[in-house]
Amino acid sequence: MVPPESEQKTPSIILFSELGVWNLYFLLKLYLFATHSINFHFLENIAFLLFIIAPFQTHFLYKLRQVVVIPMGISLLYYDSWLPSFDKLIIQIKNLASFDISYLFELSTRFFNFELVSAFFVVVVCYYYFKNWIKFTSITIGLFSYFLFMQYYQPEADTKTQIVRAQNTFNNTNTQSSNSPDEHLQQFFSYEAKRKIGYDNVTMNQPFELLFLNVCSLSWDDLKHTGLDTHILFDKFDIMFQQFNTATSYSGPAAIRLLRASCGQRTHSQLYSPADNQCYLFNNLAKLGFGQNLLMNHDGKFDNFEQYIRKEGGWNVPNQLDPQSPLIQKSFDGSPIYSDRSLFDQWLAKTDSKPSATLYNTVSLHDGNKILGNQSRLNSLENFHPRLLTLLNDINYLFEKIEQSGRKVMVVLVPEHGAGIKGDNLQLAGMREFPSYNITHVPVGVKLFGMPKGKEQTLNVSSPTSYLAISKLVQQVVEKDMFGEPTSTLSAIINSLPTTEPVSENDSATVIRHNGTYQMKIGEEDWIQYGNDN
Repeated sequence: MVPPESEQKTPSIILFSELGVWNLYFLLKLYLFATHSINFHFLENIAFLLFIIAPFQTHFLYKLRQVVVIPMGISLLYYDSWLPSFDKLIIQIKNLASFDISYLFELSTRFFNFELVSAFFVVVVCYYYFKNWIKFTSITIGLFSYFLFMQYYQPEADTKTQIVRAQNTFNNTNTQSSNSPDEHLQQFFSYEAKRKIGYDNVTMNQPFELLFLNVCSLSWDDLKHTGLDTHILFDKFDIMFQQFNTATSYSGPAAIRLLRASCGQRTHSQLYSPADNQCYLFNNLAKLGFGQNLLMNHDGKFDNFEQYIRKEGGWNVPNQLDPQSPLIQKSFDGSPIYSDRSLFDQWLAKTDSKPSATLYNTVSLHDGNKILGNQSRLNSLENFHPRLLTLLNDINYLFEKIEQSGRKVMVVLVPEHGAGIKGDNLQLAGMREFPSYNITHVPVGVKLFGMPKGKEQTLNVSSPTSYLAISKLVQQVVEKDMFGEPTSTLSAIINSLPTTEPVSENDSATVIRHNGTYQMKIGEEDWIQYGNDN
């Protein structure tokens, strides 16, 4: 932008000024948009561009523009990015204050993108070398026009809002056909509001123990990325849910959804309001005679995790963690993380003959954790593989010990969400702001120890499921007396489990599967296609 030499010398008619160095700003943003690294709000960006080249004819207006244009440009770039909304950012900054300094440094390094820095360098050099021969403002406006045309006139399958197509498909049996994602979502929640798993007429003949292994940060995508999807543990389950959706990418909401598993899926906001008494899974189990136990390998203080599961999950029993348990890791906020194997031994040592239902929650895989000892030099992305291998080995150890004990136990491995260890175009590795399919698609496995008939082969549940199927499975194991004199088979039970299509939410984003693709809505923005090939 070149200022007028004086108000008297300013021409009476000026079509537009040059963008000058602001060409770099728009060219870089258009490049990021073309590579799906940011969104691009055309109306707002066009308005900003016109503001920059507007033919102000007074020195005062020119100076005023010079003052406000930089903060406006920064704000617009943030608005176009996939970063959290400003109010959400304030909350995140409060959480960042509790992070360990080494984790903050690690996060900062993830923002460095060599490809992006290289592209920026090339654009800057080209601009300063050719600016006297090429009208870059014309190029910028031309690219604006091109992307705007492609945005609104290209067939939907090729629009620039398309991020990645997902390959998995399934028959939608739970909702009517809908014309738009919003209608689809409304029909889904209307249907889910009517669903409940009843326990009133169920009687437990043969007592057994229930152990829920609620693992933070483990998805199928994480397993495949590390090559640990072939771990021997997964051959030992009687049932594997291949298409289980956690409905969220954060721990608190995931734990609440598990604890309310006896009702259909509610909206994210409804998780923080009281639910019908029949919804609370562990309350239903208590009516059958199950005692309740809570065991966590952490203090549960970050983001008020323990407080939320008590208030919103109907949980009243204390954490039975033995503070003398050996430490294996230091959390991202510096708090201690205790050995899973040691806590499994603590659980195994309980010999109470009364049937019990235990929720075991572990954060051994959470992003930012540091391994104590020889591997302490590794950052949390580098040490994810050894941490995951240790956890899978510890669960395998637990299985061996239960088998040796002869106890009747139903173990349910149900991760809260994935780690997002690979990242994607919209999120850095380890970030879970958006509940993408690769984060909410988790391995849920069930093992029944002490059944009259031994394990033959793993039964795979290939239909889309969520927490309601877990509640129904537990109810059927009790009702069909699977640990006593079974009146059904596991195959018949899993064939009768309720399906739930993948709809996932956080407080700012929603991801659904609609018309064969995954689509996401951030706040009040338009829907965009968002998924990952599997």
